[in-house]
Amino acid sequence: MINDKFPFPDDWDKKNPRTVSYFNKCSQYVDSQEELLSLFHLKSFFYIYCYFMIICIIISAILILIYRNNYIIKRSSPYLLIQFCIGCIICISNSYGIQVYYTNYPCFLVFYASGISYPMIFISCISCFTKYIKQYYASANAYVEAVNINVHIESKKKKNIILKKKTIENVRVYLIEKHPIYFTIFYVIIITIYSFAVSPLGKNYRIIGHQDLGFCTLSVEYIPQLIIILSFVLLYVPYMLNVLRKIEDTFKIKNLLYISLISMFISIIGYLGSSLIPKYNCTPQFIRLWPTDCFIILTCAVFHFLHVIKPLFELFYVKVFMRKVDKSMKGLKKLLKDKTLYREYVEFCKTECCVENTLFHKEFVLFKDTIYKISNKKNNENNISINTLIMNDKDIISLYNNDSFDSTQYNDSFDYSNDSSYKNYNLTCTESKNNKNDHLILLKMAEDIIEKFILPNSEYEISLDNKITKRILNTFNKYQEMEIDKSFFIEDFENSDFVNIFDDAYEEVLTNLYLNSYLKYIKHEANNK
Repeated sequence: MINDKFPFPDDWDKKNPRTVSYFNKCSQYVDSQEELLSLFHLKSFFYIYCYFMIICIIISAILILIYRNNYIIKRSSPYLLIQFCIGCIICISNSYGIQVYYTNYPCFLVFYASGISYPMIFISCISCFTKYIKQYYASANAYVEAVNINVHIESKKKKNIILKKKTIENVRVYLIEKHPIYFTIFYVIIITIYSFAVSPLGKNYRIIGHQDLGFCTLSVEYIPQLIIILSFVLLYVPYMLNVLRKIEDTFKIKNLLYISLISMFISIIGYLGSSLIPKYNCTPQFIRLWPTDCFIILTCAVFHFLHVIKPLFELFYVKVFMRKVDKSMKGLKKLLKDKTLYREYVEFCKTECCVENTLFHKEFVLFKDTIYKISNKKNNENNISINTLIMNDKDIISLYNNDSFDSTQYNDSFDYSNDSSYKNYNLTCTESKNNKNDHLILLKMAEDIIEKFILPNSEYEISLDNKITKRILNTFNKYQEMEIDKSFFIEDFENSDFVNIFDDAYEEVLTNLYLNSYLKYIKHEANNK
């Protein structure tokens, strides 16, 4: 039944139940047909808002692709940010179509576009936020190890034994932290199948035969979209706020995360609330200036400006500031060699969540010192007694050990149980017999560094160019195979590329420290004088 408060618009379809429902709903809040039709005459602000957001997102996505290997961008994962940008473009374009072409916009397109854009947006946000928190705790743990000379990195394998007991936690880590993009793609495939399966069964989203156009409404078919939004608002946001509450205030990104979460929470509540309040959607003063979809666009805008635009701005600021700084790299190298300055700098890096780089410096220097000791021992072995040789071996082992080298880890990584010459081998033994132990120590040290810093999703993963990572892994695998074939001898290593296996990585780590924390450290110290 049609409300007879004023005439039904001539160009509206009386046979469309959604149109009739909209007319009856809004005729209660407007006084004339002209006022009803004015609901669709949006202010210029909405057009500018949508175009500005889409242009900004496209430009930022291009810049992320160009600078995807930069440390500042890699902190958030460039591909997660790209996924977020794609989701926002779909969402904003869909919102624009709904509001501008409300009377004849395909309802299936509204349904499907929201179905694929929401997971792209919210899974990206959740993964990025989780990544920030993970970086904080990794930096906090790395800080303890970096400032304590007598502490070596614990094997991640031991920690994983405990984690394997937590099946649900493992699933969450696997989907949200390690493979969020694959998870999103899988979800999008499922929602695509769901959307096309639901389309012919309902009366609002048909695309075959009779196509449902205009005056699209929310219905029970939107359950997947509502689950994502409500899960973010009711479960994830409170959880993250509680996590942030426990983190110390020196964590600089803490306030940024607070602002992001609270702003996104308010935006989503505004979107859900305005969608369910008929008076809001039927009042020209509200709906023409700030349509309901502006709230969901605002959700995109908050994360985009705080976690996409801001890192890009920092990136270009560093590039410009770099031109004005001379000899800072020398200062950084000098600082890293000074124990007191190093500890102070690591304290600063803790707040910047980049301690993994300073920890890599510590392990790299240890690796190089071990090579130096072995090289010196080899050059002098013809002039020293067997007792001195044994003492040198002990020095090398103690240098790497630092009360933490575990022979069981060694045996797990290099299995020589079938070779009688290694049956009783123990790296913590105080009576080394010969030089065969030396290259095994180096291989083990290299393996530990790769496991902790180089491999994807490693405990203290550092930001490296893919070519450098591949080169390190290829070099290590080559010498590991040589060891298995018994063709790797300590006499060969001095002129081999194994000695310099981590040199390129170290240079990149120094560059990252220099550009992204050392310059800030200099400025911080200057301001505190």
